Amino acid sequence: MRPVVLAVAVFNNKGTLKLKPVDMIEIHDPENGTYGDCFRACIASLLERDPKDVPHFCGYDDSKEITGKWNIDVNKWLAQYGFAYVEWPVSSQEDYEPFFKQREENHPNYPLYHVITGNSPNFENTSHAVVGKNGKVFHDPSTTRKGVLNHEMYGFIIKL
Repeated sequence: MRPVVLAVAVFNNKGTLKLKPVDMIEIHDPENGTYGDCFRACIASLLERDPKDVPHFCGYDDSKEITGKWNIDVNKWLAQYGFAYVEWPVSSQEDYEPFFKQREENHPNYPLYHVITGNSPNFENTSHAVVGKNGKVFHDPSTTRKGVLNHEMYGFIIKL
């Protein structure tokens, strides 16, 4: 069964798509109590904000557990600006290709920017987030710029 995807692009007050690529400001080093802020950098990029103005939603010890806490926190924060964050699992990138292809054909001047999460190429058993553009890696906020090894989730900021 083909997944159903509903996405709303985020626009700035000029009517153009928001995106200002920013990099991580916290490097992933859990042995020393620091958790990389790739997700924060992606959210900041999509909203054209300084990463210091966006909370580090995944910066606490239990972020690896499936508690949903980071998801609750990001949605509480985004709600004050009239937005929400939604994700869809990617069982196969090929399942989403028709959606992104149709989007590019119908709206060539309005690419769909989003978050892609997958396995980090830099740390074993660690997730990493990058900014996607129509289903492909557009900006990796880490210093290595290696992207992700696979696409596990597509995340979208939507208008409430």
